[in-house]
Amino acid sequence: MPSPITRQYSTEVQEVTRNRFEHARATDEVEQATNVIPAHETPDTFRRKFSLKYVPKGLKQDKGLLQRTRMQELEKNTQWAYLRHQYPKSELATVRKRFSKWKAAIRRLNADRDSAVLPIEDQGKWLHDLSDVALMREAWEATSIESRQNTWPEVMLATLRWCPGKANMVLEATMNPLPPGYAIHDVLRFIAQNLQLHTIKNINDRASMADEVLALLAHILEDTPKDHVPVQQSTLGLYAKRLPASQAKALYDILEKNDFKLHKNTSLQFAQRFAGEAAYKNAAYEILRAMVENGATLNDAASASTVTTLLHCKTLSAGWSPQVENFPATAALQFFMEHGFTPNTITLTAVLDSLCQQGQTEEAIRLALLFAESGVPLDGKTWTTVFAGAKASLKVENVSKALMVAKVAPVPYESVLSNALHAVFYFADAETRRKREKAPWSIPIFRPMLKVYAKKLELKSLQWWLPDSLPLLLSDEGVDTEMDDKFRDPLDRQWDFIHTILPVADKLFAADGDDGEGKLQPTSTADGVMLRAYIRSLSRPQDILSFYKFFRSRLEEQSKYPSLLLRNQGAMVHDTFILVMTEHQELWREALHVFGDMLKDSLRISSAANKDAASYRAAELGSKVVEPDVFNAAVETAAAAPVHPAPTVFTLTVLLRGLLYQGETALVAQMMQVMRELDIEPNLVTWNTLIRHHALAQSTRTTVTLLQEMEAAGVKPDMYTYNAFNKLRDQDKALKMMQAIVDENRRSIVAGGTV
Repeated sequence: MPSPITRQYSTEVQEVTRNRFEHARATDEVEQATNVIPAHETPDTFRRKFSLKYVPKGLKQDKGLLQRTRMQELEKNTQWAYLRHQYPKSELATVRKRFSKWKAAIRRLNADRDSAVLPIEDQGKWLHDLSDVALMREAWEATSIESRQNTWPEVMLATLRWCPGKANMVLEATMNPLPPGYAIHDVLRFIAQNLQLHTIKNINDRASMADEVLALLAHILEDTPKDHVPVQQSTLGLYAKRLPASQAKALYDILEKNDFKLHKNTSLQFAQRFAGEAAYKNAAYEILRAMVENGATLNDAASASTVTTLLHCKTLSAGWSPQVENFPATAALQFFMEHGFTPNTITLTAVLDSLCQQGQTEEAIRLALLFAESGVPLDGKTWTTVFAGAKASLKVENVSKALMVAKVAPVPYESVLSNALHAVFYFADAETRRKREKAPWSIPIFRPMLKVYAKKLELKSLQWWLPDSLPLLLSDEGVDTEMDDKFRDPLDRQWDFIHTILPVADKLFAADGDDGEGKLQPTSTADGVMLRAYIRSLSRPQDILSFYKFFRSRLEEQSKYPSLLLRNQGAMVHDTFILVMTEHQELWREALHVFGDMLKDSLRISSAANKDAASYRAAELGSKVVEPDVFNAAVETAAAAPVHPAPTVFTLTVLLRGLLYQGETALVAQMMQVMRELDIEPNLVTWNTLIRHHALAQSTRTTVTLLQEMEAAGVKPDMYTYNAFNKLRDQDKALKMMQAIVDENRRSIVAGGTV
C-alpha cells in the first residue's frame, strides 16, 4: 500500500517544487554592502582617510558609532565634492565655511550634546509658533531676501531643536529663496528619523500628518532644480518605512515618474512596506519581480523576509471598504522559485496560512505534504497553522487530512492530542451559532470529551481542577442521577458534533501513539480545553457559581498547576466563565465579580512599584462602576501574589456582549470607560458588538457616532459591520448624518488652513 504522503506532480507549481528541491542548487546571493567598515580599517586608518586631527575615545570603543561617523564623513565629502563645482573660486571659502558650520550644528543636534552651542529657541519661535504653513510663509516672506538667506540656518536649527514636530511645516514655508540643497536633505532626514506616526491614535490626524510630509517631499523632488537636493537612498528608505502604505506608494510613484534610480536596498524597503498591505501587495510583487529579473534570487535574509510578508495574505471581508482581490500567493511563490528562490519554513507557513484564510484549506494541506516530501523542513508552527485552517473550515475531512501533516512534522504527540480535543470543542461551539440556539448556550460536551481524553492521557492534573469524580463521570449514565442531571442538556437537543468530529478525535486517541505503553501526561492546553468544556456543559446557575468558587480557591493554592494553566491559557478560562454567567439573568452580576478578580491582580502588577497609585486607580475605577464592591479588594490585597490573569480586549468584549444581552446599557458605557483606563483598545469585534446592539435598538445617532469613533480609531469595518448597520430601518437618515459629520470635518480643516 503506498505511503499516505506520496503525491503525483501533476501541476506546474508541483513540478517547480520538485525540481527546485530535488535537482537545483541553491544560488544564494552574495552582495558586499557599501556601508560596512572593512575589517582592516582601524580608528587610525579612519582618521587618516578623512583627514581628522584625532579620533575621540568614544569612537575607538564603539564600532557602531565609528561606522555611523564614517558614513557621515563619506556623505559630507561627497556633498562638498559636488558643491565646490557649483560656485566660482572666489566664493568657495565662504560657501565652505557655511557648509562646515551647518554640518557641525546638525551633528551636535543629532547627538544632543554641548547644549551651550545649540540654537536659541527665540531664533525660530516667531515662525514655528504659528499654526499653519500659510501663516508661516507670509511671516517669512515679509522679511527681506537677504535676511532670509542669512537667518534660515538658525531658524531651521532652532525649529529642529525646540519644535521638531513642525519641522516639515517650517521647511515648506521657507523654501523661498531656495536654501542649500545639503541643508534641505539634512532636514528631510531629521524629519524621517523623528516621524512617529504610530503614536497618533486618531487615524484622520495620522493621515493628515502623513499627507503633509508627502506634500513636502513631492515639492522638493518635483519642483526644485534637478540635483539641487542630494537625496540619500537611506533617507528614502526611512520614509518608506515610516510613512503609511498609501503615502509610501505615492512617494514611490513620484520617484519613478522623475526617473530617480533606487538602490536595491531602498527598493526592498518600499517592497517591505507594501507587502504587508492587501491593497499594495501587487506593487510589492512588481518591485520584487523586477529585482528577480535583474538577477536577484531573494535568498538573503532581508529579501526572504519581504517575500514572506508578501505571501502572507489576511482574509478580506466584504464590507464598505473598496474590494481588493486576493493576492495569488502560490503563483507568486512559483515565479520566485523558478528564478532561484528557496523558501524556508517561515515562508512556507505564511503561504499555507494565506491559503487557509482564503478558504483553500485542502490546497494548503496538499502543499504542506508536498513540501515535506520535497525536503522543506516543517515545524510545529506550520502544522498548527494548517490544523487551525482545517478547524475553521468546519469540515471533518479537512481535520482528518491535517492530522496526516502531523506525521511529517516534528510535532509532539501530546500537542496533536490537545489540538484534536480543541477541534471537538470548536465544532460544538460553532454548532450553537449555526443553529441559532437561544441562551443559555450550554453544550453537553464534557462527558463525551472526557471519555476520549481518558483513553490516552492521565487524569491526575484534570482531576485537581474539578470537584467531581472523573472515574464516576466516565461511567455510564444512570449510575449517579445527580451527576447525570448536572451535565444533561435541559432541552434534550440533538448534536451533530457527536457524530462528526468526535469520532475523529476518538480514533486518534484510541490509536497507538509515540508512547504505546502507558498513558501520557496532558499539556496545560489539553486541561484548559477540558476546563472550558466543563464550564460550557453546566446549565444550572448554581453549578456554574459553585464551580467558579472552587476554581478560584484552586488558583489561590501553592501548586504548579495554576501557574502552568495561566501561562498557557491566559484569560480564556475566565472569559468562558464570564460568557456563561452573562447568559443567565441570575449570574450577570457574578460575571462582574470574575472581572473584578482579574482587574485587581492586573492593577497590582501594573503598579508594583507604586502601591499608592494602585490604590488610587482601583478606587477611581470602582467609583465608575455600579458594583463598587467588585474592586474593593484591589487595595486590601495589594501585596499578595497575583493569581488571576489580566483582562484582555476579548474579556471586555465578552462582558460587554453579556451586559447588552441583559439590557444593562448603563453599565456598558461605564465598562467602555474602564477599557480606556486600562489602555485596552476596542477591536473590530468590540465595535461590531456595540454597533449591532444600537442598530437593533434603532438608535441611529449612537450607531453613527460609534461608526465614526471606530474609523477614527483606525479600525476598518467588515461585512459584520455592514450587516449590523443594515439592522437600521432608516438607513438614509444615518447616511445623511454621516455625510454631515464628514462635511463638518472638512470645513474645520479648510478653516484651519485659511489665512
